[in-house]
Parts: sequence; C-alpha cells; structure tokens
Amino acid sequence: MAHVEPIDGAICLKCGVPFSSKNSPNHLCSLCIKNKNSLDWIRSFFIYSDPIATLVKRLKYHGDSSCLNALLKLSKPHLIRLMEDIPFGSDGLLHKTCIIPVPLHPKRLKRRLFNQSLLIAKGLFDHVPICLDLVERDIDNPPQTSLSLSERKKNVRGVFKIKKLDGSKNFLLIDDVMTSGSTLNELARTLKNHGARGIAALTIARTV
Repeated sequence: MAHVEPIDGAICLKCGVPFSSKNSPNHLCSLCIKNKNSLDWIRSFFIYSDPIATLVKRLKYHGDSSCLNALLKLSKPHLIRLMEDIPFGSDGLLHKTCIIPVPLHPKRLKRRLFNQSLLIAKGLFDHVPICLDLVERDIDNPPQTSLSLSERKKNVRGVFKIKKLDGSKNFLLIDDVMTSGSTLNELARTLKNHGARGIAALTIARTV
C-alpha cells in the first residue's frame, strides 16, 4: 500500500490539528483560542489524503468491507497512544464513557444500508458497548461537501435530537473524517445542552 500520513509531531491540544513545525510543543491553535467549541478534545489518526482518502470513500459510498478492514488495521496501532491523552480524568477513557458513532438520518441510512461511523466504532472498540439509543439525526440536512465554513455550521444547526441521556457520563464521538468539525461540534453542543459532561471525538482522518 502507498505511504499513509499519520498525524504526529506538534498538534493543537484541543482540536488536534497538526502544526507545520513538528518540533514545537503542543499548544492551542489560533482557532481554538478564538472560538468556543463544545468538543473538549478531538484527535484523528491520519491526514485525509491518499491512500486513506480512497479507502474512506470506498467504504462510505460503496460499503467495501476490505477498505474498512484496511482502515482499522492501519488505525489500531495509533489508538492506544491517542487515548492516553483524553481529558477524562484518572479513571481513563472507558470509565462511564458512552461511545457514540455520528448518526445518519433514517432516509440516508435506508439508501446507504449502513452507517460507516458505526462500523468504524465497532471495529475500533470491539469489546466496548456502542451507544445507539441516546441520540438521533432528526433533520436530513444536505451534504456538507461543497459548503463554506459558515455554511457548514448553519447547515447542521439543530439536526440532532436527544432520545435519552445520563448526564453523569462522558462521551466519545466517532466519525470517519473531520473537515471543519461542524457536525461533531453540533452533536457535542446538543449533548451538553442536555447535561453531558466531557465530550471527545475521534476520527479516522482529517483535512488540513
């Protein structure tokens, strides 16, 4: 397989974006200093470039199980390293933590027949319960692909609906790719508005 680009070196302590200078210490990026986001912590395994981008697209749009297996095989060696940094206290990541794959709207799920974020969550955390009955996507908003940053934020506003929530728990959100972070932040905002405590997110890849 062609060379993949893992995210390593210096990153933002909050959103995980890599800095151009790999030798500088981890610190907050300018966007995280300026903007107040609902997510407490975001990390991604890889830069969204080939071959990772091709694997993600074939999984997402074609349901290619071989691409899922390849992504999981590439990602798992990075999982433990990233989880050590999660800010959920001394009890560790999975203590009273709900893992939530970003939900699809029922119409989109019916067309696609699967949720790639759920497949990724189950593959990464195969011995941990995945929470599927806490939140749903209540609005079938248009795809984010061609939208600007401000349009992306507006496009996802209010699309999630809480079904039930235990406010004493922390949450780890799982998605395939982070671009602007608007979808993940909107899901986190919805959870915190219903009493959630700490919210982190993990994605296979992110754009830079």
